[in-house]
Amino acid sequence: EKERNIAINGMDFHVPNEGELAEAFAELQIDPNTLDQCSREIFNEFDKAKKGTICSVELKSVINAVAAALKLSFTCQESSVRQMLDHFDQDKSGSICLNEFIV
Repeated sequence: EKERNIAINGMDFHVPNEGELAEAFAELQIDPNTLDQCSREIFNEFDKAKKGTICSVELKSVINAVAAALKLSFTCQESSVRQMLDHFDQDKSGSICLNEFIV
């Protein structure tokens, strides 16, 4: 499995693999089905065009919304969005589908 780290505006973030997520959910006693449903709802919220994908503009909106919610003082740069798309867009379509978003 390729390294799952990503940099956003110069800050490195580790993207957990499936095993790490399962372990964390077990520790927190989070039902995977509940998390899956939440992920779908979040995806649908940010899929503004309702095309079943999140494009670079929508992805940038997601990152900036999360940063604002966490009271982080940065705005995501286009280069960071491109890097994230390159990392998560497994089929290289230029956008992130639901399966790529959940994984």
